[in-house]
Amino acid sequence: MNKSYTLVYWADNGHYVGKIREMPIVHGLADTLEKLETNIQNLYRQLSKDLPQPVSLKTVKTKSIRLNPG
Repeated sequence: MNKSYTLVYWADNGHYVGKIREMPIVHGLADTLEKLETNIQNLYRQLSKDLPQPVSLKTVKTKSIRLNPG
């Protein structure tokens, strides 16, 4: 199943730095925007393989939390 995420990126000293807004652990660095997208996609795929999946959606729960950046 494909999901849409937001790539947040910026230029820094001749490189592109980026992360997925919804999944900050997925981040990368590359010489071009296209390579950054490829790197992010590869990292996302690798991390997705390692994430445990629920046996049943009935066991999945959500909870709102507040996060303090500092």
